[in-house]
Amino acid sequence: MRWTHILTVVIAIVLLAACGSRQRAQVEAPRPTITPVPTFTLTPAGAAVVVSSGQDSQQTQAQPAATAVPAATATPVPPMVTIGGTQMNVRAGPSLLYQIIGQAFPGEEFEVTGKNPGLGDWWEIKYRSDEVRGWVFSQLVTPRDTQNVTIAAVIPAEPTRTPVPPPTATPIPAPTQPPAPQYKWFVGNRGDCHRNEAATIFKGVVVDRAGGKRNDMCVHVFFYQPRQTVCTGCPTDEGKPHGSWEFTPFGGPGADGKLQYDGFPVTVEIYMVNCPAELQVGQRGGKVFSKSDFAGDDLTPISEKWVRTLTESTQCNSIDFQER
Repeated sequence: MRWTHILTVVIAIVLLAACGSRQRAQVEAPRPTITPVPTFTLTPAGAAVVVSSGQDSQQTQAQPAATAVPAATATPVPPMVTIGGTQMNVRAGPSLLYQIIGQAFPGEEFEVTGKNPGLGDWWEIKYRSDEVRGWVFSQLVTPRDTQNVTIAAVIPAEPTRTPVPPPTATPIPAPTQPPAPQYKWFVGNRGDCHRNEAATIFKGVVVDRAGGKRNDMCVHVFFYQPRQTVCTGCPTDEGKPHGSWEFTPFGGPGADGKLQYDGFPVTVEIYMVNCPAELQVGQRGGKVFSKSDFAGDDLTPISEKWVRTLTESTQCNSIDFQER
């Protein structure tokens, strides 16, 4: 009972103390806190920033200084020339006396590295590489941005001019005489040719300068090789016309009535020759055939040649050889 009474007293004391504290808290209002306004001090770039507020101060972390951005620089445009509409020579120096080192073609562009003194009518250019310099005539190119181009640093010495001799009168050659005729005899009449199905025949005469028909003159026919030589008017005892000659080189038709020669086309040549020794009047009908290919006979022409290419069996009359 005693302990119970003591516990009751202690609890009552604690409750009274709590009530008294609540009443004081309601009577006394909290005082407002005055916050001082911070003052700012100008700080150099990169230094620590200090904020002052009365007696207290707070240091902040240093800020890096801003880096200046350089202004953009324009790239210079090199002076250039453009070749015009005509292919032109590139020379070793600024005149036509210098050697040609190459060609420049329409539309090509070259960088200008200088000009010639005086008229400034030639441009020095980088030709095909940075090391090679050439020169072009200004009137054949179109320049661009060349207003500040200066005289070229190195200009080769101009080649020595070669004196041009004065023109000399060319002598007028004396008129030349036409060459003498090669042959004494010429073809005076080309003949009258027509188709002849029976045989191929060539006829004619040999006439001297006075117009007389000449006997004992020799005429030769040639196709593929020497074929036959005949004597004009031979033999006289057979009543041959004076000065006449005749060839039937392919023969006549065979027993079947067809021509024996079928080698058309064929080119025939007829011309005069010196008479062979074995061709005598009254012997062998005044003819010499291909006797051992005319071995020992002189078949050199002594007249112009009558030439005709045949495509069929043909007869030609009045093939006349005349004396000049």
